[in-house]
Amino acid sequence: MYGNYSRCRVVLLLLSFLVLAAACAPEIVPSFSHQGRLLDENGNIVPDDDYNVEYRIYHVSTGGTPVYTENQVVTVKDGLFTTSLGLSGTMTPTIFSQPAWLEIVVNGEVLTPRQNLQGAPYAFSLASGSVVQGVEPLDRTYLTLEKTGASMVVLNNDVSAEGGNGLLAVNRAAAPTSERGNVAALQARALGGIVSESTGSAGAIISSAAYRGLIVQTDASGYYSAAFNGGLGIYVEGNCTGCTMAYLAQNVGDAPINAGDFVAVEGVTVDADMNIPVMQVRRATGPGDAIIGVATSAISRSPVSVTNGVTTGGFDGADGAAAAGGYLSVAVQGLVQARAADAAMAPGTSLTAGPDGAVVATTGNGFARALSNVDGAGLVWVMLGGQ
Repeated sequence: MYGNYSRCRVVLLLLSFLVLAAACAPEIVPSFSHQGRLLDENGNIVPDDDYNVEYRIYHVSTGGTPVYTENQVVTVKDGLFTTSLGLSGTMTPTIFSQPAWLEIVVNGEVLTPRQNLQGAPYAFSLASGSVVQGVEPLDRTYLTLEKTGASMVVLNNDVSAEGGNGLLAVNRAAAPTSERGNVAALQARALGGIVSESTGSAGAIISSAAYRGLIVQTDASGYYSAAFNGGLGIYVEGNCTGCTMAYLAQNVGDAPINAGDFVAVEGVTVDADMNIPVMQVRRATGPGDAIIGVATSAISRSPVSVTNGVTTGGFDGADGAAAAGGYLSVAVQGLVQARAADAAMAPGTSLTAGPDGAVVATTGNGFARALSNVDGAGLVWVMLGGQ
């Protein structure tokens, strides 16, 4: 690349971005090499000497204010020189978060035009195992968004109807049962803070200006779309449309429990591995039972392990009935389907528990009312009011 000026010019300019870090330093700093050949205005090699060179980086091709400057004394021999910018550690990654141009000043003379900085070929794709580190302060404003301090910002600027994703994470790992909880298309871990000092950060903040904030789906039959491990479970702020409150339970009775069966509570135990309460229930046998709710699905139990502080394994949905000693999910509040003993049951019918877990009509005060007719599967919609 050539520069037009009165005394000298630089040719064969080579720029390549490097990421350098001291072996003991936690922060990675950017730098890039600068190599070239210095000629005078007539195309002749300049004398061997040390030259004062000022490097300026701009976000515009002409005019403007430099976002970074660096002064060096560059040794030229046979017209050739090589140096590196950014080794002082004052260059920040955010300089290159948008197009940048390099301006060179040799012994006080500005070389023109500015040169557009472009990444080296290997920078077009991050190598496997790459780590992006940074200490960008929280007070940065980026694209009108406040407090965007981050190690990395991913921006999709396509505003069309087929604009795509801001970030797509794909994982093709086929881990065995004991390792499935340790691999993911995306992991987000907040490691800073101390609970007793009320400091820390959220594991993830997800928001949307014009659609659902989060969509979670699994194509694996019998597995939950999401599992939440925590002391308080899930907190829903504001309107909760279609919410059903369900709890983990164990069948301590002799009869299997099917989805739609009403169950009676026998007690509560604490799972030794996951340290969570588990209701002990059995299939209801009549209106005199301590009815707690309706079985929604069977649950399988897999070995529990802890990796990097995250508990994996435990309970997942399963097909079929919950056998004696097995686990199930029990809805205790919300809109659910219950197994009806009578296919002729009509909306508004007062309901109570029958002898085999199904709901039957009662002329007295039942604990629920039918909200629909009985469907082809023998199920009727009921509203549970909580216990």
